[in-house]
Amino acid sequence: CGQGAPLPVVRCDLHASTNNPEHRTDGIGARGLVVRRGRPFQVTLTLSATQPPCSPRIPTFTLVARTGAQAGGAEAVFPVSGHADGTRWSAAVKERDPRRWVLSVTSPADAGVGRYSLLLQGSGKTRRLLGRFALLFNPWARGDAVFLEGEAQREEYLLNPHGLIFLGTQGGGWPRPWDFGQVAGDLVDFCLLLLDVDEEGRSRGDPVHVSRLLGAVVSGSAQRGIPAGSGTEARREEASAVREPGSVPTLREWVARPPGPAHRSPDWVLAACTSLRAVGIPARVVTAFGCARDTDGGWTVEEFYDDEGLEAAGAPESRIWVWTECWMARPDLSSGYGGWQVLDPLATEGGGERSWQDALACCDLTPVRAVKEGAVAVAPGVSRLFASLNSACAVWVRSGAGPPSRASAGAEYLGNYISTKGVDGDRCEDVTRTYKYPEGSPREAEVLDGVWKERDRSEPRADLFVSLHAPSSFPLDGGAQLKVTVSNRSDEERAVRLTLGAQVLYSTGRLGARLWREERHLTLEGNRGTALPSLAPLNTHQSRALRPLSSHSVAFIQDVTAYKARATLEIPRTAVQFQPITAVIGIHNDLASSLDNCEVAIAGRGLVHRERIYRLGSVQPRGLLRKQIRLTPTHPGVLRLTARVSCGQFRNLVAFRSVNVAKAEPPA
Repeated sequence: CGQGAPLPVVRCDLHASTNNPEHRTDGIGARGLVVRRGRPFQVTLTLSATQPPCSPRIPTFTLVARTGAQAGGAEAVFPVSGHADGTRWSAAVKERDPRRWVLSVTSPADAGVGRYSLLLQGSGKTRRLLGRFALLFNPWARGDAVFLEGEAQREEYLLNPHGLIFLGTQGGGWPRPWDFGQVAGDLVDFCLLLLDVDEEGRSRGDPVHVSRLLGAVVSGSAQRGIPAGSGTEARREEASAVREPGSVPTLREWVARPPGPAHRSPDWVLAACTSLRAVGIPARVVTAFGCARDTDGGWTVEEFYDDEGLEAAGAPESRIWVWTECWMARPDLSSGYGGWQVLDPLATEGGGERSWQDALACCDLTPVRAVKEGAVAVAPGVSRLFASLNSACAVWVRSGAGPPSRASAGAEYLGNYISTKGVDGDRCEDVTRTYKYPEGSPREAEVLDGVWKERDRSEPRADLFVSLHAPSSFPLDGGAQLKVTVSNRSDEERAVRLTLGAQVLYSTGRLGARLWREERHLTLEGNRGTALPSLAPLNTHQSRALRPLSSHSVAFIQDVTAYKARATLEIPRTAVQFQPITAVIGIHNDLASSLDNCEVAIAGRGLVHRERIYRLGSVQPRGLLRKQIRLTPTHPGVLRLTARVSCGQFRNLVAFRSVNVAKAEPPA
C-alpha cells in the first residue's frame, strides 16, 4: 500500500441490505444498491491476503462515479480521504485494518440521478469496476430541490404504490383503484433508463429537467433512443402476472409501442406519476371535474344544445381532466413558485414523434401557485391552465336549421371540483383552493380582473328564470324525482314551452345518447312562478334539463349519478407474511332484474401472484352472492386487494381493501 499504488481489492461489498433501508429504498423490488443523493452509504473493500499490511498513513487512491452513456456520460472523480464533504462527491475511511477498508461514500444533494458505476482508479489511471448502483432524488434531504416537509406526505407521494383516481361527475365522483407500481421489480432501473434519451446527461440533477423529460418521453412524443436488450420480454411476463389496473403495463410496453403522437389517454398521466416517484420526485394525480379543455387561452367555453336537450356536435371530448403534479423548488423562476407543479406534455401533440429536445421544449411544468395568482407571465402553461379552470360556461340552443341563440344559464364558472387522494387513507381530498381563490371572494375578483381586464362580462338578461332540483344519485332501474321551478320576472304574461331531457354521461366524462325527453306547455302570469314535479324514468348516468322558453332560452344543467349493482370486499385488517387469510367478495344486486354470467377478477401485488378469475353464475333480483377466497401474503407492508366484477349487464364494478402484513419472524 505504498504512496500512489493501487489497492489490490479482491472484493467490494456495496451492502445493499443495510444501505437500502437507511435510504428508504428497501421497499423497492430492484436488486442491488439503490441510494438517495445527499446521504452517505457504506462500501467495504476486501484486500488481497498476499498484500503486506498497510502503513498507518492512508494511501492515495481515487474513486470514480460514472453515469450515462459510455461516450457522453458524466463522471465524478474523488479521492478517498479522512473526512466526508457533503457539497461534492467524497469518500471517507470509517474503519480500516490490513485486510478490510470500510468507506463512507457521499453524493452531493444536487448530484445527477441515474444508474452509476463505481470504479477504483489507481496511480496509472487504470480503473477497476467495484459495483453498480442507482442514485435517486432525496425528499428527506433539506438540500435537495425535491425536499418535502412531513413524513406522511413523503410516504404518500413517493412510497405508496396504492393510488386512487377519481372519476364520475362533480357531484357524484367515485374512486378507481390504481397500482402506481413504483416499487415493482426493476421499474426504478427502467425509469432511469428512460433518461438515456438525453445522452449528455448534464441536467440530471435538476428535477425540473428530469420531470419534463420523463413527461415528454412517457407521453410518446419524444424519440425513443432506448438501447436494445433492455429486458422488454421479461417485463411483459411480469406485467401479465398482475392485471390490477396500474401503470406497470403501460411502462413495460413503452419500448414496443409504435411511434406516434403524444397519447391523450389518462394512462400516460398515471405512468408519468409512477416514473416520477420511481426516480425520487414526489408526485400525485389530480382530477378536475367540469373543466374546459383546449380553450386556446379563451375565457369562455361554449356548449351547444338542440331543442331536444341533447348536446350537439362539437361538444368537448371529455369533461374530466386528469394530470400529474410533482413537488420541487423552482430556482429558475421568481421567488414563491416552488411546491406543486403541473406536468403537462400535451402541447407536444400533432407532430408525431419528435427529438427529445423539441418535445422537452413543449412540455410544460407549471407552478400551481402561478395558476392561482393568475401570473400568466411566469410560465407558458399558466395561461392555458388558468383559462381551463376559470372560464365561464356559455350555453347556446339551436332550434332546427336556424342559427343558435344564447341561453341565460347564469354565471357558471368551471374548475370548481379538483380532487386527489388524501394523505391519511383512501379518501378524496379537495385541492380546488390550491388552484383558485373562493368563488365570489374579493381576491378572486382581483385575480380575474388582472388576467382579463378587457373581457366582456355582459350576460344576456332574462325575465324568465328556471331552476332544477334533483337527487345526487338514484337507482339505475328506478327514476329520478325532479322538481323544476319556472319564474316569470317580467310584468307581462309569458307562454312557455318546457323541455326536460336526459343524456348519458359516462364515468370518463364522455357524453352518450339521449335516454328520455318530456315536453310541457304552460302560461305564466307576470311576476309569478310555478313548481312542476316530474319523474324521470332514467337508466342513465346523467340528467340534463333544457328549456327553450318563448323567443328567449333559459338553461339549467345538472349532473346526477345512477347506481346499479354493488361489489363489496371483506378482508382482515392485519395479517402475517406467508400465513393464509380469507377474503369475501360480495355482489349486491339492487335491481329488479337478475345479473347474469357474473365473473370476479382479483389482483393485488404481494397477495395474488397472477390475476384470478372466478365464474359465479347469476345473482337474483335484490339478491346477494358471496364468494370466499383464500390468499397468502408474500410481502410485508400495506397491500391492496382489488376485485373487479363483470356480468352480462355491467362491467368493472370495483371493490378494494388494504391489509397491513407484518413481516414473518425468522425460524428459531
